[in-house]
Amino acid sequence: MVLESGRIVQQGSPYDIAARPVTDYVATLVGVNLYPGVAAGGRVELDGGGTIVIGDTALTGRALVAVRPSAITVYTFAAGSGQRAQPVARANRRTGALGDRIRLSVSGSPGALVDVTPPAVAELGLARGRDVWLATKATEVDAYPDQR
Repeated sequence: MVLESGRIVQQGSPYDIAARPVTDYVATLVGVNLYPGVAAGGRVELDGGGTIVIGDTALTGRALVAVRPSAITVYTFAAGSGQRAQPVARANRRTGALGDRIRLSVSGSPGALVDVTPPAVAELGLARGRDVWLATKATEVDAYPDQR
């Protein structure tokens, strides 16, 4: 059970809550990127700008999209047609080391928390202010109706 501002906002198994957070607070708590938007035709047009391709082509209407930071790939160039690259974003800062990964905060439409390996940070030259492109496979994205 997750309490937010003194009220129950979500309940279920830890796996279910982490897979499908329903508020920004819950998403932050479980370390997932959460984006609200409108789903149609296998895409979600995000409220904050940008589009995410999803695997569920039947989902329509208000939706939430959850993306694990480890499911996002960072490029320093526009990815080829086989990838679902989001428009240019900007690396803001490193939020910290997580074992064998480094978590980056990236601003853009949408912004994201992204997990990369230390060798990838060095190889890509991921410094504050570096322009990057983000991509994820539709199968790595969890989209579901927004019941809020």
